[in-house]
Amino acid sequence: QGSILEESGRQIGIVTDIVGQRRFTVMVKGESNHAGTTPMNARKDAVAVSALCISYLTNKAKAAYPLLTATVGRFEAKPNVPNVISGEAVFSLDLRHHHDAVLDQYCDDIFAYFTELAGEWNVQITVEQTTDAKPVRMDRDLIQLSK
Repeated sequence: QGSILEESGRQIGIVTDIVGQRRFTVMVKGESNHAGTTPMNARKDAVAVSALCISYLTNKAKAAYPLLTATVGRFEAKPNVPNVISGEAVFSLDLRHHHDAVLDQYCDDIFAYFTELAGEWNVQITVEQTTDAKPVRMDRDLIQLSK
């Protein structure tokens, strides 16, 4: 699917696994304040913390788990005003991989980092899981016929 089959130069591909899928809603609660009068070291900026979370989870997926996909597809900031530090940010996280153990380890890693950030920035980060679909291995005998 996607570009992988086309880039391989093959005319047909056999599905070996259906990936497991986990989805989360991540909420960062900081403190709204005036942008011009709040020093940088006194801010509890939910957007800044969210940006660090998103950067970390993306880089971690690329570096440590090449077949894992991690997607932030939705992002909301409140109050969403140009001259106000955001007190709340919410983003979605969609994770996919064909091994539960990889999903487990990745989640442990990134959520531990989120906890560390929350302490450093004096904000609250909550994670709610909304989907947990297990991976499914396809029939190995059928897969062997394609080789």
